[in-house]
Amino acid sequence: MKNNATVRPAILGIAVATIFILNSSTVLSQELINQKALPVDMALAIAQGALQQCRADGSHVSVTVLDGSGLPKVFIRDDQSGPHTIDLSQRKAYTAFTYQRTSGEQARYWASLPPPSFTVQGTVGLPGGVPIRVGNEVIGAIGVSGSAEPPPGIGYRLSFRAAKIKIGSLWCRRQRRREPGRYS
Repeated sequence: MKNNATVRPAILGIAVATIFILNSSTVLSQELINQKALPVDMALAIAQGALQQCRADGSHVSVTVLDGSGLPKVFIRDDQSGPHTIDLSQRKAYTAFTYQRTSGEQARYWASLPPPSFTVQGTVGLPGGVPIRVGNEVIGAIGVSGSAEPPPGIGYRLSFRAAKIKIGSLWCRRQRRREPGRYS
């Protein structure tokens, strides 16, 4: 009887191991997801570009850059910016990230709906949030808070344009290191 009692668990163990090995090969044969990510150097360049543009416009702001998961990657609070700008910059960025359009465009959309309009917790209907895209894919968002209401076509878009220029120069520097002579 003792011999039979030790054989059964061994056979059961071998059967379980065989099933696990056969199933794991199926899982391993599936392809991994390929996603673009926002590197911290680029997120920092975006935030600094927006901060510099707002300072040039005479505004003291807070800037939040979110990654592709909607989580804060970089946060900068300028001297003399109000305490409310900390939360608002993140909420503006989160709105842009969640709805994949500027927070100002989303605010206009919400205003066009009959009350009560549905909103996602953590979003806000104020201009100042812009999604960060690579092609058609949103890989993050930037939110700027503390600046006076910009004239149409100026302000936040210029802040983001300045950040995009910084992204471009950062990308070019990296490409030059990878492919010397090509970008001379």
